[in-house]
Amino acid sequence: CTPTTLVAKGVSGTPAFSSDGKYVSFAGGYVSVAGGAVHRVASPQLVWSPARTMLAYATRDGAIDLLIPGRRPRQIVAQSVGAGTPSFSPNGKTLVFPGRGRALYAVSVTGGTPRLLAGVAGPAQPMPFGFSPDGRYFLFHVAEGASLASDGMPLVAVSLATGKETTI
Repeated sequence: CTPTTLVAKGVSGTPAFSSDGKYVSFAGGYVSVAGGAVHRVASPQLVWSPARTMLAYATRDGAIDLLIPGRRPRQIVAQSVGAGTPSFSPNGKTLVFPGRGRALYAVSVTGGTPRLLAGVAGPAQPMPFGFSPDGRYFLFHVAEGASLASDGMPLVAVSLATGKETTI
């Protein structure tokens, strides 16, 4: 096994492979495992679809873009939503993301109007955790402050079909 340097400098964050293994992403960019040009993306956190070679990320102005390597990014959520880092469903067809109003939203990767999935009352913030393996539920923590974070935060499962929340 011979190591190959894909990016000589300027890489931070946790690297991740695309679902087909042809690309590696890192905070702010991606590169082909075959080498070549480093493609920079103006976002600190890129997320690969588990179903196809496609990245999703929140832009600095609060929009969500999708990017297929070698193509131009496509905005699927407008900046007015104030989106945070998205999570792909296991089948790659849906994104869930935190947005304005201490809420979680869901949107199809084909675009459309984001649907309110769950809201958190008071000063608490939803902290996305991830999807259940079957994609029917999305898990999130409710962060209410530093002391609660050290004591443990409530974990909530919300049904994507009904919006019903269950504290676990």
